[in-house]
Amino acid sequence: MVGIRPLRSPAACAELRRLHAEPDDGDWTEEAQPPVGLHDPIVQAGFLERRLIESYSPAEIGRTLRQLAELQPGRALWRCNTRWELPIPVQSVIMSLPAGFGRDYFYIIMAKARELLQLKRFDGSRNLLQAILEEAQSGAGPQGQTAAKLARLIGWEQLLADLLQLLHNWPKLGDYRELTSRAKACLSALQTGSDVIPRSELMEHCTLYLLNVCEWDHLSELERRWSQVDLAALLATVCRELVNKGNNRKMSRDLWNAVIPMFLLTGQQKRSAVGGSSAVQRDSPHGIMSRTQLTQFIQKVHEHTSLSVLTSLLTRLHNILLDDSTREMSLEHAVLWPTVVNDPNLFSIKNVSECLQTLLTQGIRLYPCHIPWLQAMADLRYAGNEPTSSLRYYLEACLVSSEYFTRPVPRTVLSEAVLRRMIKCCSTLHCYTQAAVLCQFLDEVDYASAFQYVAERNCADAMDAYYDCIWDMTLLEYLTHLHHKRSERDKRQQVIRLIGQLELNSNNNEEIQREAAGVRKARFLRAMVKQYAA
Repeated sequence: MVGIRPLRSPAACAELRRLHAEPDDGDWTEEAQPPVGLHDPIVQAGFLERRLIESYSPAEIGRTLRQLAELQPGRALWRCNTRWELPIPVQSVIMSLPAGFGRDYFYIIMAKARELLQLKRFDGSRNLLQAILEEAQSGAGPQGQTAAKLARLIGWEQLLADLLQLLHNWPKLGDYRELTSRAKACLSALQTGSDVIPRSELMEHCTLYLLNVCEWDHLSELERRWSQVDLAALLATVCRELVNKGNNRKMSRDLWNAVIPMFLLTGQQKRSAVGGSSAVQRDSPHGIMSRTQLTQFIQKVHEHTSLSVLTSLLTRLHNILLDDSTREMSLEHAVLWPTVVNDPNLFSIKNVSECLQTLLTQGIRLYPCHIPWLQAMADLRYAGNEPTSSLRYYLEACLVSSEYFTRPVPRTVLSEAVLRRMIKCCSTLHCYTQAAVLCQFLDEVDYASAFQYVAERNCADAMDAYYDCIWDMTLLEYLTHLHHKRSERDKRQQVIRLIGQLELNSNNNEEIQREAAGVRKARFLRAMVKQYAA
């Protein structure tokens, strides 16, 4: 049988394997040259294209482009990678350059800077942008008006990198005065009608940056051509009034009227496969922006007062639409907002809940010790019938307010209403012993509910392990009777030992009784935190 002749010699195959092996440092050295021994121009071009795609060194990219131009003259090298994309304003200016090295170099460096920006490698992105900015301003780059436009666009891309890095590092701001001046100058280019205007993404980031650094006066004076600027300016005006303790309700009414139309129902009937019909909800066209844009806006708001005002607004709207006093959410700045809306049936409470959850998640991530937001998230989860998650946030609020139960939980945090909700959540989860222990926390112990809970047999919690968290003598005596009735001798003896503790003697003065109750409250709440909030 005649053997099959190999396409390449063993030495050539070994050389190819060496070329395709990843370098240890993840990058090609500047001295790397096309394969020695393989003189095929296609192989050499492939090697150089790979180096071009992998490299983030401006000098190396420039050398590689010149080598590729010698091998493949006339080819548009900026098309080597289909993932290299630029914003339309930047791309149009670069494409106006003459075909050749300059166009390829500016396009590829700018695309790589955006890649690094998406990977949150801000320093690398800025280095690439600085390299092409120097090239644009030098005599070797583009000339005249095109060079000025390109330099200005590159400067704005550097500004965007700085704004994104500040958001990423929040709340570690450092000295941001110079950045504030640049953001204001960028927005002024739009106001003055410059021949080169910043693109929409940059304007949104500049606007939100000024909102986040409390430049409320400047924002309120901007011309409101864009929906993001409009909403930011309205929000800034309300924040300024709130901080200055003003009583101008018109400002908050304007913000209310701008936001609530985004949650109007615009459902359409859609015929299903089985012949029925169902409502299809779409973003309302009546607001200053869509609900999706509002969610994106919220995710870029980092400043505390702005988050607080938006949370208050959406909470009031949620309570109005819910119309159920037993599931109402706690509310900051209640006086700012109306108490009714015209025809609540036209609004989607589901969309309000989703947006509010996004807002509260953002706020708690940035300010994890802000108790009103923890309580609001717990209330929202309670209204949505999520007992486990609701308990988690109620307990986190208790934990933060008492410094991990080293001091009593304030009554404003663990109020009667909150305790009733926690008891309801525990009973829903079949954690009846936990619910019974919580009945003691009420101003007047709810014995009827507590007796009912401890008598439950199908219990999903630690049951008698919580007995040492009970300080109410009436409840302990009932447990003794219950276990005697059920012939549960060991549990009865456990309760009798607890009753015999000196600090639980009913003849003790109020201070000793209060201290005994406080110790058991803290012990129980710590156990609850380990279960639900760990």
